[in-house]
Order: sequence, then structure tokens, then C-alpha cells
Amino acid sequence: MLCVALLLIFSNKSKGYFEIEKTNVSSIEYENAPDLHQKVITFEAEWDGKGTVVISEGAGRPYMSGIVRVTEKEISVGHQDEEPVTDFTEEHGLTISGHIEVEINHRADRTATITVKTDSGEYKAEVPYQGHGELIRAETEEGVFRKAKLKVECAEYRVKIWAFGDSYFDLWVPYAVQNGAPEIMWDGFSGRKSEQALESLYEDLKYGKPEKLLWFMGMNDTDEEWVAGYERVRKVCKEKGIEFIPATIPNVPDINNREKNRIIRESGYRVIDVCKVVGADENEYWDEALAPGIIHPWGNGKVVIAEAVLEALKTLQ
Repeated sequence: MLCVALLLIFSNKSKGYFEIEKTNVSSIEYENAPDLHQKVITFEAEWDGKGTVVISEGAGRPYMSGIVRVTEKEISVGHQDEEPVTDFTEEHGLTISGHIEVEINHRADRTATITVKTDSGEYKAEVPYQGHGELIRAETEEGVFRKAKLKVECAEYRVKIWAFGDSYFDLWVPYAVQNGAPEIMWDGFSGRKSEQALESLYEDLKYGKPEKLLWFMGMNDTDEEWVAGYERVRKVCKEKGIEFIPATIPNVPDINNREKNRIIRESGYRVIDVCKVVGADENEYWDEALAPGIIHPWGNGKVVIAEAVLEALKTLQ
């Protein structure tokens, strides 16, 4: 049985990070990390260099997990789809023994800079990356970490605009970021409901407070679920002096969002009208060029949404 000699948990609210230290363990983890698209995960350890170091987040959830594996010869990066997918593999040229440090600098365009440091040198690569938080774990498949530290930082907690969303964030946000979106903290993942977004918001508010909060939620909620979440997030914003800015939700063949959109448009808030720009106010079947998959915008669809959001954001600065 492993003997844990040290467990320290630090939380620095001004910098937006947590830090955990343990000794004589095969894994170290943090649960309930916010679902952020921008973060820096840093893992450091002293160990015997046996087996493989794996850093993962998202607990294998489809389309939002991230898995980084460092073996004696190579580094690989992947995610969970219906089956595990490897997005990147390359030899790192390092000697993996003694001290190891792995840093994952995740950006909102779904890429990351991964840096591996050992006593023998440094390796760095730009890779595709989809990890979005929740359970973050570092582990070894063989051997023991004599001393291990796991740290997660999010500098974006300091920015003035926070945005929460579901699978639509996976599609148009990278385009918006690459084409001039201002500093925004993006928080979201595919299949998400308003209740889950609220849980992440409560966690985020431990580390910072925005001036404006954008709410792109609703496609995965029933009307009743959405209204309950909508009322709660409005209350939070009112109590904390945050401007609440909701976005309309396009209609699709199996989901009628007209009642949600009526409430949003009659709310008196500033609104980002995503529904209107894709022509999905009354028509449940989008133009084929905007959403060939019927529900999710691809190609021109994600461009149209991103440009509408970028135009709306100009008035929020």
C-alpha cells in the first residue's frame, strides 16, 4: 500500500489557480475544475522514470476530453470521440527519468502548446487539444511519484467578458478567436445543459468577476429546464452587478426554441441574436450551406455566427 506523506492544497483566488502536492503516489488529481477553454495545466514530479506519464482532463467525455501521454520515446495527444482518437504523435528526444515537468497551455481555438522538461532538456510542440476541465489527473502507469505537484491557472479570470455555451462553442469560437475576438473567458462543452453551466459559473466566480456575462445556453434544455437556469443566472448577475447578455437559440427539426427566444427578446437585455443570423427564427431547417448536419453549424454556418458575435462584441468594449 502506498503511503501518502504530504497533501497540500492551495487556492490563489487572485490568480485563478489551484495547486496540489503529494508524495509517494501513482496519481494526483483535482475534481470539479471549471469547463474552461483557456487554462495552463502544469504537472511536476520526481520519479523513477518507469512506464508512462498520462495527464488527462474531461474524464473521457466525448468531444471535450484531453489526453497527453509521455513515454520513454514519444509524446501523444488525443481525445475521446465515440472511440479514443490520437490527434498528434512525435518523438521528444528526451531522457525520461528523475525530474519531469509537463505544461499544457490550452487556448480557446482548441490548440495547445505542450512543453516537456526533464534533466536532459526541453521539448515543445503546438498540438490540437480539446480538454475542457472537470476531473484533471496526472498518473504513472508504472512506478511511483516520489513527489508530485499539479497546478491549474486561468489568467482569463481577470478579463471583463465571460461567455458560457454548449456545443456551438466547439464550432464558431475558434474562428472568432482567430479573427479578432476581444479577450473573453470561454466556458463550455458539447451536450451541456444550463444547470451544468451554472455549476461552472459558481466555481468561476470564486476566482474573479466579469463586467459582462454572455449566455449561449439552451439547445440541450427543455423549456422548463432553460427557464429555471435563465432565472438563476439572471439573479446571480443582478446580485453581483454583472451585465447579463443572453443569446437566442436557433430552431432545429427536433427542438423548438421559440418560447425561449420570445423570453430573451422581451427581456429588455442587450441580446446577441444568433437565431436570426442563421435564418432559424421560424424555419427549423437551416440553409444547407449553413448547417448540413441540421443541428450544428459547419463551414459558412460557423462563420456567419462568429461574425455576428464579433460585430455584437464591438459594442461591449
